[in-house]
Amino acid sequence: MEPPEDTQSPEAALIVANKYYKEKQYDRALQLFRRAAEAGIGEAAVSMGLMYAGGLCGLPKDIARAVSWYRKAAQLGDTAAQKALKRLAR
Repeated sequence: MEPPEDTQSPEAALIVANKYYKEKQYDRALQLFRRAAEAGIGEAAVSMGLMYAGGLCGLPKDIARAVSWYRKAAQLGDTAAQKALKRLAR
């Protein structure tokens, strides 16, 4: 399923992904979070990490993938990702 045209920018994809997530349209949310994260939006990469860490949105629980997304977000300067990495290191 192709997302709406207004999600072509990574920033717009993040906004729409959050909307879909709140509406429990997880397939659409996941697709847009991934697009925004791969384009360098730290908040979206954190969302991907959270989904893998918790096995949310139909994803399997996968700590290694969660860490990978958190690292990407941390490299982008996202402090939530840095905190998540510290929690996982304990």
